[in-house]
Amino acid sequence: MRPLLLDCRKVEDFGIGTYLSFIFQGLVDSGSFSGRLIHLKGTRRLRAPGTSFLETGVPNYDPREHVVIPHLCAPFRDHLFFSPHYLYPYFLSQPLIVTVHDLIHFRLSHLFPPWKVAMARPFLKRIRQRAQVIFTGSETTRRDLEELFSIPRERVRVVADGVEEELFTLPPFEPPPADYPYLLYVGNTKRHKNVGLLLEAFPTVLSRFPDLRLVVVGGPESEDLLSLKREWNLSSRVVYTGPLERRELFRWIDHALLFLFPSLYEGFGLPPLEAMARRVPTLSSPGGSLKEVLGDGVLFFDPLEAGELAEKVLHLLLHPGERERLAQRGYERASSFTWKGSVDSYLRELEKL
Repeated sequence: MRPLLLDCRKVEDFGIGTYLSFIFQGLVDSGSFSGRLIHLKGTRRLRAPGTSFLETGVPNYDPREHVVIPHLCAPFRDHLFFSPHYLYPYFLSQPLIVTVHDLIHFRLSHLFPPWKVAMARPFLKRIRQRAQVIFTGSETTRRDLEELFSIPRERVRVVADGVEEELFTLPPFEPPPADYPYLLYVGNTKRHKNVGLLLEAFPTVLSRFPDLRLVVVGGPESEDLLSLKREWNLSSRVVYTGPLERRELFRWIDHALLFLFPSLYEGFGLPPLEAMARRVPTLSSPGGSLKEVLGDGVLFFDPLEAGELAEKVLHLLLHPGERERLAQRGYERASSFTWKGSVDSYLRELEKL
């Protein structure tokens, strides 16, 4: 495998950070890796020999990265630069490998500031010209790349993300994190995540199960969600935990009655897959790749219909046997996705370069 420059500056991010922690770490640990890891000063590092690191004070999305990172990488002309995001340092001289996780900014452009959409477009057009290989986690995103940016399907390698193998066998993390029963959502609260639908559906559920809470892990609580909480008089019924360490996160997952995922669009859908691996019955929208990835392991609902979601939640709460069967189907579906399998697929593709 040719030497790589791995851009690890987003290792502490919520989504891409998980990807880096397993895919990039897996490449480093494979025995085939040579190259350098680019890290942001003051952030967590992946495990690698000390001589493997290139350190910078310039984060992603900082305009300086388009000059500073190419200068930092200049001595390594024979390396390939692996960017885990389609917004990469523009003036790199090295050949490019890039992962495109999703094209939400283009599929749901009305939910994002126009300047963000406009800024991203030239990077994707240039990827079509410069990238040696483009990775993505789903056939859905591969289709989006072809339809929106005329990138031929044969240039895109679909490698699904994975689940930590120990999650399938570890007993539940104890003790329970709360003394009340709860429904759970994990993720950020950007508009396309559609968390407001959960708040709209929740009063109907509370009318039958008044002791329930809705727990949101990740956040933050936006003004829109705060307004909805007030409108529906849910101030004491909706709990925002903020970001959590992995062990604490799975403690909340393990003891949830149901896991809810209302996103309008995903390029993969790791949070529901992890809940399924922990045998938590899961309800999800089919947005983007979610139907492709989650298959028959979840109960799907229309992400624009709060009434439908409330009805399906109540049905599962009232029928424990159906919850158990859904949890088992989810576990079986999730077991086909592992990070080890993902890393092996990346290595096979990278060996061809």
